Amino acid sequence: MKNGFLTWFVAAFLLLPLLGQSAVAEMLTIPFRYEFSDAFSPEGDRPWVTATFDDEDTVGSVKLELDLSNLVEGEYIGKALFNLDPALDPTSLVFGPPAKIGSFADPVISTGIDAFRAPDGQWFDLKLDFTESNSKKTGGRFGAGDSMIIEITAPDLKARSFDFSSNTEYGPGPLAGAIHVKSIGAKEESGWVADRSLLPMPSVPEPAMIVHLLSVAGLGLIAFGWRQYGHRA
Repeated sequence: MKNGFLTWFVAAFLLLPLLGQSAVAEMLTIPFRYEFSDAFSPEGDRPWVTATFDDEDTVGSVKLELDLSNLVEGEYIGKALFNLDPALDPTSLVFGPPAKIGSFADPVISTGIDAFRAPDGQWFDLKLDFTESNSKKTGGRFGAGDSMIIEITAPDLKARSFDFSSNTEYGPGPLAGAIHVKSIGAKEESGWVADRSLLPMPSVPEPAMIVHLLSVAGLGLIAFGWRQYGHRA
């Protein structure tokens, strides 16, 4: 009897993490912290913009939040581009009215498979166009300190449906999203920001290579010591 209870207890204990995972909503956060178009970086703290996709544990509905709290006064967004799971059709996405903090015009939203190009040949499936007019009559620019939440619905849609890399003419690219930030600095320059850099990362030697290099260095030090002191012995 005791063995049976112990087996049940261990099984229940091992299943608890799995049960907990099924009840936790999925959330995808994309921090835009790199300028990748060889232009101008926003002047505030990184990440300059944060995009959060949250399905609230509901398949078929995802809330996209764009937070511009780290842009500085005067900077604003012109475009925001994102990817979608290739198994889903971006033209099937339905967008609700945005909930806004700030005075800015609603974005114009377009969808299409690899239909929207960012610098360096990066192609995306979803585009949000924001006004460049700062007229109060039209709502103004989506800029520093503003935020927006918009609900996106489609069959089988989840937060991780947007966790896919951009495509390029040469194959899959590395970017989960791209945002065009405008009116940067006194000269009102602009730059494209993303979740990572397009610059090649320095290669890290394999562990076996590191051991080999250390061995060669050690032999070199022994030879040097023998030359310096060995003949004096």
